[in-house]
Amino acid sequence: MYLQITDTGIEMLNKAQEDGRQLRKELFENLTEEERESLLSVYEKLNKVMSED
Repeated sequence: MYLQITDTGIEMLNKAQEDGRQLRKELFENLTEEERESLLSVYEKLNKVMSED
């Protein structure tokens, strides 16, 4: 069985992705540069731990 996303589904996916990008932009704009660097450091550590499994 093969499934195919419709054009409407693709449009919905694209909108959801853009909404997510906008939300992250708004959230990160409220952080200082130091806070963003700290957050990035935490994400890097989490990615390292997850990739070790």
